Amino acid sequence: MKNFWGSFIGAITGIVVASVICTIIFLVGMAAILSSAFKDTGSSDRIAIKENTVLHLRLDYPVADRTNYNPFASGFSLGDMDTRLGLDDLLATLKYAQADKRIKGIFLELSSVPSGLATLEELRAGLLDFRKSGKFVYTYSDGLSQKAYYLASASDEIYMHPLGSIDFKGLAAEMIFFRNTLEKLGVEPVIIRPTGNRFKSAVEPFFLDKASDANRLQMQALLHSMWSKIANDVSVQTGISVSQLDKIANEYAAYNAANAKQLAMIKDLKYADEMEDHLKQKAGTKEKDDLNLVKVEQYFKKVERQLKPKGKDKIAIIYASGNIVSGKGNNSQIGGETFAKTIRDAREDESIKAIVLRVNSPGGDALASELIWREVHLTTGVKPVVVSMGNYAASGGYYISCAADTIVADETTLTGSIGVFSVLFNIKKLLNDKIGITMDTVKTHRFSDFPNLGRPFEDQEKEIFQRQVDDIYTLFLTRVSEGRGLTVSSVDAIAQGRVWTGTDAKKVGLVDVIGGLQTAVNIAAGMAKLESYKIVQLPEDNDPFSKFFRGISASESSDRFIREQIGEENFRYIEHLKTAKDMKGIQAMLPFMVEIY
Repeated sequence: MKNFWGSFIGAITGIVVASVICTIIFLVGMAAILSSAFKDTGSSDRIAIKENTVLHLRLDYPVADRTNYNPFASGFSLGDMDTRLGLDDLLATLKYAQADKRIKGIFLELSSVPSGLATLEELRAGLLDFRKSGKFVYTYSDGLSQKAYYLASASDEIYMHPLGSIDFKGLAAEMIFFRNTLEKLGVEPVIIRPTGNRFKSAVEPFFLDKASDANRLQMQALLHSMWSKIANDVSVQTGISVSQLDKIANEYAAYNAANAKQLAMIKDLKYADEMEDHLKQKAGTKEKDDLNLVKVEQYFKKVERQLKPKGKDKIAIIYASGNIVSGKGNNSQIGGETFAKTIRDAREDESIKAIVLRVNSPGGDALASELIWREVHLTTGVKPVVVSMGNYAASGGYYISCAADTIVADETTLTGSIGVFSVLFNIKKLLNDKIGITMDTVKTHRFSDFPNLGRPFEDQEKEIFQRQVDDIYTLFLTRVSEGRGLTVSSVDAIAQGRVWTGTDAKKVGLVDVIGGLQTAVNIAAGMAKLESYKIVQLPEDNDPFSKFFRGISASESSDRFIREQIGEENFRYIEHLKTAKDMKGIQAMLPFMVEIY
């Protein structure tokens, strides 16, 4: 027994000592990381913004509406942890650089640009505005994706590696269907949509194996509208006619850099060292000196304090990004409860004179959308509310927008999708035949076990869900009718789940103004009669410790690891499955299983 207690105490002591040592190591490491992540120290302080500086912009990450200050956005490392700038700070930085005499131009180094088309539309406008100062924008690439070429077309000149190519081929929409998978698993989907919601295609992956005629019709219209925007913008900057661009796309004629040059899609072919010499010449750098090439992220850290407009009065930009969910949500979701409180607090803050609601959401939970709508509706009676739509502001994203005083959207924004649905699953065959599990139920009343996924749904149970879905759809129509000043019947004619681009949404009365975030801010300032003001961003994200622990959360860390292993393009399939898994109750959701490329 003596030996036992001696061994036991020794083991416990060893565990305690090891724990203390590990804790000390962890805390020392965290202190080093936090010091690097949350102070203006490190590589950016060693960068000098000298005369003849050229800003280097890559955009090889999905650009969010708002800067992600997560120090681990680029991986868990003690090395260079450049902030991934959001659209807000990118545009502000370009605007500031436009007037900075030290900046001679911008060097865009592009390949694939994994951002939404509406985001690229606003970035492209920012680059064109930068060029108005007389400073240059040059692009260089080993190979340009279609979206990358669209962005690059805002440049003065595009150069490519002699073995490069442009993936210029027109647009396609890829839709993923799970019907056969569910049948093999023994899972029966039960789909509830309002009568006439033929365009509400978010449910089609569960019971079809290809797009319905209605869905194919709306997707074709979306693609034509988006391609028209791309082709016209490229035509204006390159001088190539739209018909010629269509011919190039149809023949896939820019498959190599030599052809792209011959077709006038690019300026010339250069190796990387030749491109550097060209930049030195254009920037006025002496041949014997090094080109002072500074990352936009590093420049931002140097000038960040000068970017923010100043004034006593405030305009609040409230960012609504991600799926709409019930409860509090998280950093990548719009929680109905917390987001409603954010709007309510902004309404009650007398120093905030106007609100811009930046919506980048495909929708989600119907009840949560209604909670947020209510706060927007109440706020319009107190101060101006202007909605700025990003890549998506559809279904629930449109629900929370429709009460605003003014709605602003990019031309390629996907919006509308006014409709709802509910998806239930009968997994009886999966349990019984595939796994060997049987279930039995004892209940007091007929619907006591409703809904029960372990048995087929009765017709009357389906009718109950149908009434609920119909009621929510009628309410949705009413909300849009009141907010847009349209009759319910006229809203229903353009609703039924149909998705519109911003361009077409303006034609049917769902959008007021075509433009980006700054357009919305300007409108809000005019409505509030503000000549000077400062911008506050909500929800607030100022606590460095919350940012830090958010950065090492299990879900975000695992997502980041998977993204790095399989690539951004393939990670979308995992996101689709996660979205399907999280759907509960009645949904106001965009047809989310669609990728446009």
